[in-house]
Amino acid sequence: MKKILLLLMIAMLFPMMVGAQNTGLISVEGYSSAGLFGNELDAALTVDETGNKPAFSELTGNYLFAGLTNLNQMTASDIFVASANNPLWAGYYSMGEMPWSLFAAMYIDGILISENEYGGSTITNTNFTIGTETFTYVSRQVERTNTKNRLFDRLQKEVQFLISLGEINTGVYLALDLNDTSAQINNYNTVDTRYYDSTGGTADPVQELNYATTETRTDYNASTKISLGVPLFLRTGDLAHTVNLLTALTLGDMSTTASYSMDNNPNDTGVALATYTEADDTINTTSDLQVDASYNLAMPALFGENPNNEFSIIGKVGIGIQGHSIKDIITTQQKTFAGGGAAPTLGTRNDDSIEITYSGGFDFDILAGVGHSFYYDFEPGIRFGFNPNIALSFDQNNPTLVSQWQYINRTDGGNDGTLNTAADTVVTTTRTYKNATAVDTATGVVTGDAISISTITLVTSLPMSITFQPKDWPVALILGSTPTCSLEASFRSDSDGVWSQTRHTENGDGSGATDATREADTAGTETIMYSSNNLYALNVIGLSMNLGENVALDISLDFSSTAVNLLQFGELSVQTIVKLPN
Repeated sequence: MKKILLLLMIAMLFPMMVGAQNTGLISVEGYSSAGLFGNELDAALTVDETGNKPAFSELTGNYLFAGLTNLNQMTASDIFVASANNPLWAGYYSMGEMPWSLFAAMYIDGILISENEYGGSTITNTNFTIGTETFTYVSRQVERTNTKNRLFDRLQKEVQFLISLGEINTGVYLALDLNDTSAQINNYNTVDTRYYDSTGGTADPVQELNYATTETRTDYNASTKISLGVPLFLRTGDLAHTVNLLTALTLGDMSTTASYSMDNNPNDTGVALATYTEADDTINTTSDLQVDASYNLAMPALFGENPNNEFSIIGKVGIGIQGHSIKDIITTQQKTFAGGGAAPTLGTRNDDSIEITYSGGFDFDILAGVGHSFYYDFEPGIRFGFNPNIALSFDQNNPTLVSQWQYINRTDGGNDGTLNTAADTVVTTTRTYKNATAVDTATGVVTGDAISISTITLVTSLPMSITFQPKDWPVALILGSTPTCSLEASFRSDSDGVWSQTRHTENGDGSGATDATREADTAGTETIMYSSNNLYALNVIGLSMNLGENVALDISLDFSSTAVNLLQFGELSVQTIVKLPN
């Protein structure tokens, strides 16, 4: 369903999809009219000066814009404002020799006022009786402190600045998207202090420190996305050129750390601790670089006499590169304590490290299309337009693959706390993979096979709109509809993940080296072709109300129609446009 809605938006906004730059925001009039008509908000938002709307460099006033926009059901993710993730936005346009506009939006989700529910202090008392008298002392106290008090689950900030420099319109778009859903319960520091009665329960208790341990843990699930876009518009004769470049870098962090330490040797007698993990640190990071470039060429109409008619050619290319890295270091040490403050007797020690190396994933998409808009003006106050268009796209998705898993196990065979003697052993196991997208961190077992998908999509649509505003009416009614048909053919290649292995064993001092190898199995590959076709439509009702000479309030409500659901209501959007006094 998400793909259907995305294709629907591409078809509906064909005449404006490049002009909207990186914002994705469109006026209520533009949205309600299937992108066929626009107002001052559309002009201020876009550097391009094509289509049936005012031109960015020719607005005759200063404007303030604001709105609550929730068009997320009908747009792709990662676009400005036209999303439930950006419900509030504002903008300003300044006319002059070098007109400019500034738009900004901020969204915060999951605001956290207080997250101290997992912190605090816990005290355990021990009671004993001598004769008829009961005595009490504190035998244990646990202090837990939260170490990650985040303020939000998601924070988005976006700014767009546009300016007209003579014959060229340009600008810059900046966006920051922070996501942090790290579990508070898994990020803490705990000090566990144990006490004992030095009288042994024979008299009024004397509380003494036995030992204290400190446990620290972090568990991150966060990402940071930074986007930078640059639009450009210029005319050469009868041709209008619009170029839009957008680069987005997303960095993910799913790292964990855990450490456990004895703060002092136990003072009570007979305390024995089993093997425990001194440290377990996993660095787990991801990266995703997306680069998109689009070009729109608008020229005089091939058919019709209305001066707003245009013939458009559009092209878009996108490249995505993904990366992944995992490194896990684990240290365990067995200690036996005799008490009385004596140093412990060391048992077996293991230092393990696991590292998973990935080769970058690669995505590629390209789109080309043509469209021709037609406009008709009727009296009194009726406008009609439609824009038949067709677009062909190709998308290639190649997943991120595991190239190598390496496990190094160092064992203290001499129980002397060192790992560099002949009594110690070092075992290095290296697995090299083919067609594996995921492996078990601890064992190296393949848990995900490679799936590569190539998709060809043909979309044809007929956006159409009619507006009613008879003379002297303060309200304009806008009706828009986008019947669309898409044909899709996909080729899916499933390949079995296989591996070969080399195991190198040697003593801690480098002596006694041996090697063992295992050849890879034969990888099987299966290619499947499947196709689909869809018929659907997006319908929008919009109202534009003049609240005074220089103030307009616009409202829209959309609903979509598919073969499954003939009437699915979307989101309500409200916008205001204020022309300021000169």
